[in-house]
Amino acid sequence: MAYSKLEVNSALDTLVSGEGDINNALRVVIQFGSSLPLKGKFSAEIRFPWRAGDKNNLFSGFTQEQGNITIKDSKDEEEYKKYSYIHKERIGYYKIYHTEGSIIFHHFWKSDITTQPIDSSKPDKFRIRYRRENLSPIFYGRQELRTIFRIGLLHFCKVEIIILHDLREVKREREFGGYALII
Repeated sequence: MAYSKLEVNSALDTLVSGEGDINNALRVVIQFGSSLPLKGKFSAEIRFPWRAGDKNNLFSGFTQEQGNITIKDSKDEEEYKKYSYIHKERIGYYKIYHTEGSIIFHHFWKSDITTQPIDSSKPDKFRIRYRRENLSPIFYGRQELRTIFRIGLLHFCKVEIIILHDLREVKREREFGGYALII
């Protein structure tokens, strides 16, 4: 059964809030997310400052009211360009992507450099692990990064998943989620 983006957004809201039918929400998100293109085993998402054009551009003109005027472009803030080869689908308030046997999602507004509040930390990332053969959920949790070591601005981190909903017979509180290199 194909679900609309509105139904998927509602299911994601249910998972984040923890209120409602979690099992049904997991089924909806897995069904939708597993149809997205797979992210590779290695992926990069790079953001860097970018100045568009010359900072000292001058614009001149004439108006009836003011006469000759000159406007100097004094844009001091930098724009950020983002390059990624992770296909993330925007679903309402969330961005969602697919890895082998996992669906990962996070809040859209808090993760975009242009809309991220200055005083807030990065948004929570959530992971749903599922069985590929029958798309049944295994567990659902929140990802956390634990810095193992750092050299200057380079952080080598371990990804841990704090289990929020476990459907296995032997329950766990945490799950290993891989490693991340963060600048």
